Amino acid sequence: NIYVGYLALTDFDNVPDTVYLNATRDDRQIQFNGSPNFRSLNAKADNGIYVYSDITTGVGDLVLEADYDDANDGTDWLYISSTRTLTSERDLILSATNNNSIYATNGLNLIAKDDIVINDSINAHGDLDFDADSDASGAGDLTVALGANISTSNNLFNIKANDMTLLGTIHTGSDDLIIEVTDNGNIGIGATAQDFTLSESEVANIDTTNLTIGSLTSGDITVDNIALEDSDAISGLVTLKANAEGKKIHFENNGSTFSQLLV
Repeated sequence: NIYVGYLALTDFDNVPDTVYLNATRDDRQIQFNGSPNFRSLNAKADNGIYVYSDITTGVGDLVLEADYDDANDGTDWLYISSTRTLTSERDLILSATNNNSIYATNGLNLIAKDDIVINDSINAHGDLDFDADSDASGAGDLTVALGANISTSNNLFNIKANDMTLLGTIHTGSDDLIIEVTDNGNIGIGATAQDFTLSESEVANIDTTNLTIGSLTSGDITVDNIALEDSDAISGLVTLKANAEGKKIHFENNGSTFSQLLV
């Protein structure tokens, strides 16, 4: 097993950018305590990664893979205790194939300047806050892989990104989902490709009470061809916000249907 305590970024001045932690022998695990800092981190374990503190990278990617061999070894999960913040200077990638996948006992904050990639399901018991483009450069997207389900257990989920690929599903139960575009990009909802696009099938992958899309950092919003079966898992109000100066909301081409809509 590998146990990691506090590390300052300056501790790595004389080592290569990426630290590889490989606990890939059968049943081996990795545990993080003490809020360590790395230049870049790639951590792989055979039978689980346990996060008991924040983790930060100051130069490159932050990659956590909790089930390296994709075989059922017992726990295999990425276990995150209490509300933690994982911060990456570039990409942030989380994977945990078997059993409980990515399990957060409370909330979870993910911050990256480039992309956030969620390869497996997240079962959280607090608010989720994902910022995939923390420097608002327009380079940071959120990807939720096919088969991955993000559940907040009836807590808030806030997403900030340049764009999002939602092949998996999002479930917030009795709480809400808020989606903000970080770089003043235009938003497309349905059959319209924009800087940030939420297709018909991606809308259908969202199960929430109230959905808010857009903010003061968003551009124009275009809506096209959202059928009732696409939006019927949104039980409450869909709010579209194009609040920046001079921005507009367009309903174009094909009709769209929502249970409730505020523009």
